[in-house]
Amino acid sequence: MESLKERTRRNLTRVYFLSSSSVDTCYLKQHRLTRNEIPSDKIQESSLIKMRIGTIIHADIQASLGPNVEYEKPLISHKYGVQGRADIVEHNIGDPLIVSVADIKIIGGYSYKKMFGRDKEIGGIIEKYKKQVAINGVMLEEEGYFLDRMYLIVINRDDARYREVEVGEKYKDMAITYFMNVINSDENIKPLTENSPMHKWECNYCEFKTRCLANETSM
Repeated sequence: MESLKERTRRNLTRVYFLSSSSVDTCYLKQHRLTRNEIPSDKIQESSLIKMRIGTIIHADIQASLGPNVEYEKPLISHKYGVQGRADIVEHNIGDPLIVSVADIKIIGGYSYKKMFGRDKEIGGIIEKYKKQVAINGVMLEEEGYFLDRMYLIVINRDDARYREVEVGEKYKDMAITYFMNVINSDENIKPLTENSPMHKWECNYCEFKTRCLANETSM
């Protein structure tokens, strides 16, 4: 069977691109997706509801953007085998090749408190979000743009409060390292080993959960 490394490096036209939004997620899931495996589990209804709410909020934001802003700009990197969409790419009025890139994250009140409250959690999911913005920045640079700013817009779904979070240059290298590590990882990696999953909560929302658990118990 052709490996992920071979699939993503065959010719200039890649047969599979990893999603920029999948940065810092389970290595095994990435391999399953590249093999076009049929999911063993349906997406939870609660997750679908949150997605629909997110779509409504995104639509309001899109309607408020100025003419120098691109919304959900498609991006692709043949170099790193990644593709995705940048929620907001704002072009400098004086020089349109100078851009700021942002990603919109809509989260619940509890998660918002964990991220920004008095007893805020250090690290956590916001690190993944920063790497997602950063890999979009990398892809913009590959297209010839110059980055002025990378940041997150984190919105509290419960009360519409929001924060802007700056994303440093170091996150570009961190994101690239993740995607290169996935591509070069062993295709036969087993579940519940290092990086599969990357986060404890991933399995609860994964469309391959039942299959992974079955494989684990049969080992």
